[in-house]
Amino acid sequence: MKKLENLSVQKRLFLGMFGISVFIVLVITGTAAVNTYNAMREQLIYNRRMSIGWLKERLELGLSGYQEQFYEFEINQQYKSIIQDWCIEEEELNYASRWSLITAMNGMISMDSNLNGIEIYNFRRNEVLISRRSGASLEEIGEQLSIWQQRGEDMQDNLVFLRTENEILILHQMHRFSDKQPYALIVMHVRPYELQDILSDIKMTEDETVLIFNDEGLWIEADYGELSNSDIPVVQNVLETMKGLNKTELVWDGNFWFYREAGGGKQQILLSVPNHVIMDSLKGTLMIAAIVGAAAVALSVAGAVLISRIFSYPIISLSGKMRHFMLNDAEENSDGQEESYGSIKETQNEIIMLQESFHIMVERNQKLIAQKYQKELEKREAQVHALQAQINPHFMYNIMQVIGGMALDKNAPEIYNVTTALGDLMRYCLNFSQEMVPLREELRYLKSYCMLQNERFNGRIKLEILVEDKLQGILIPKLILQPVLENSFHHGLVNQPGNWILKVEGKLAEKEAEGIGVLILTVTDNGSGIARERLSEIQENLNKGSKSALHSGAHIGLGNVNARIKLMYPEGDYGVFIDSVEGRGTTVVIKMEVKLEN
Repeated sequence: MKKLENLSVQKRLFLGMFGISVFIVLVITGTAAVNTYNAMREQLIYNRRMSIGWLKERLELGLSGYQEQFYEFEINQQYKSIIQDWCIEEEELNYASRWSLITAMNGMISMDSNLNGIEIYNFRRNEVLISRRSGASLEEIGEQLSIWQQRGEDMQDNLVFLRTENEILILHQMHRFSDKQPYALIVMHVRPYELQDILSDIKMTEDETVLIFNDEGLWIEADYGELSNSDIPVVQNVLETMKGLNKTELVWDGNFWFYREAGGGKQQILLSVPNHVIMDSLKGTLMIAAIVGAAAVALSVAGAVLISRIFSYPIISLSGKMRHFMLNDAEENSDGQEESYGSIKETQNEIIMLQESFHIMVERNQKLIAQKYQKELEKREAQVHALQAQINPHFMYNIMQVIGGMALDKNAPEIYNVTTALGDLMRYCLNFSQEMVPLREELRYLKSYCMLQNERFNGRIKLEILVEDKLQGILIPKLILQPVLENSFHHGLVNQPGNWILKVEGKLAEKEAEGIGVLILTVTDNGSGIARERLSEIQENLNKGSKSALHSGAHIGLGNVNARIKLMYPEGDYGVFIDSVEGRGTTVVIKMEVKLEN
């Protein structure tokens, strides 16, 4: 006490200021450290929730895509009829039927680079139709279904994922409508590389582990971090525990576990984050907090003596360095030309100097980010072009020419005409370079299409095209007339006796207010027509002009054409319009804006 009493006022004031400053700094630093720890922990956990949520959505999108591919064999009446005759009626799969199914399977394989092959199993005949990138064949089933039979009948569902050594198997069982008995099994062989890339992308650190299981809890794919393949039994135990407790997040054995289901449990996702990963992420923050606290105490001690120098000198020094850097560091772009990011005003105010320098640095960073983003776009575009280039139809064109030449050598001009027409159709359909084509090309394709259909229907089709020459050069979306004719064949003419008359007419109209030219294409047939209730349903779906139009049942072709036109011409009364009288035929009208060739 005597020593304190003997201190000068200046020292007492200094000790008082020091004590109060240190107390305030310690309280603020401690509170900030605790709050930062909690906030960082919650943020890191939130980031993992977002990652696993994104992965769930991505997997469900893939599930939906494969489900649609499987349903193609059940919705398409031609394919379904062939499979039922082969699998239920136990008829032999003739050449034409086999070729039709193989063509459908090859089409799916060619459109999906991850798809290695498709198999259709016939339970009754002990046969399997196999289509792979290397070829197609009809073989005996043998032991190929052992992995499927191990699941048991109660687990043989319509969408099942299994894993082999190098592939992911996606299985879909077809059932007879009358008694729900299975008669066929479709199996897709998928490469796991895309799924591996997706799992790798959502990991934020190398120590994390992401695993995908099927509905039985069997491993499908994984990207390991600290865990390994030998830990699968432990992971499966965690999976069953979380499902039993109905929890999507759990702390277990020093790890944070996140669980989600995709496709109603068809796939189960488990993300493991070691606890030390979160703690390691927080160490830097806690270390900074400790350093800041220590620095604050030191500043409190020296503040009473050298406050001016301590706070002013760093700002002055930094301002001088920024001025020197911004005025003398002239950047050059890739063309060797000087880039200008603005100029700095002459001022003695170091704060203003730092503010303007900061704005220039922000502008520069934004430009660099934009350049990097543009490069990423160009890279992705190049990847897309590379993938598209893989689907090269020239081989098929050459094969069709070979078949045509063989037909002429064998004195079979009919086969030559059919192969020539089919080659033209393939060239037209598989040419992805043009989205819009002249009307004359679409009509030429339509004639070839009807010629091929006449070979199928014994020359019953009579196609009449009433389009003036001045309309032939108008640009229209590619492949919008063929789906309309195909609907007529499948739904209006297929059971109609006598000749099938199809008439295609074209005319021009004009909007009175805007003066915009309108092309009107009309397709009529002499088919059986459409019932009034069904017609109203189709018209309602088409009028919606939304995605529902693409799911208009048997008339999905009309919905596809309607959706394409409305997406291309969103402004205006454009699209597909249908009218029909039962027993007297159907009329389809297509309206679009006039666009001429350059």
